[in-house]
Amino acid sequence: MKFNFINFKERGSPTHRYTGFVKEQELKNTYRLSTDDYNYLRQLFKFNGIPKYVVIDKNGDVISDDFPMHNFDYEIKKILAANK
Repeated sequence: MKFNFINFKERGSPTHRYTGFVKEQELKNTYRLSTDDYNYLRQLFKFNGIPKYVVIDKNGDVISDDFPMHNFDYEIKKILAANK
């Protein structure tokens, strides 16, 4: 299982703050998107706000386009069991 985190490059959000946070938190598979790329994902997954959690399998198929992060352990176990 691999997790990717995508961050939207907001106006007034300096790159050094983002890179500092990623380094401090030792985050892996983290990507910072341009405004155009963010807007593309907004259209693709039909969302208006962040954070937005989407689960995609290794084949690129969307398993959950509204993953309930607040209940992560329970929900991820359900997804893993259903997609063996």
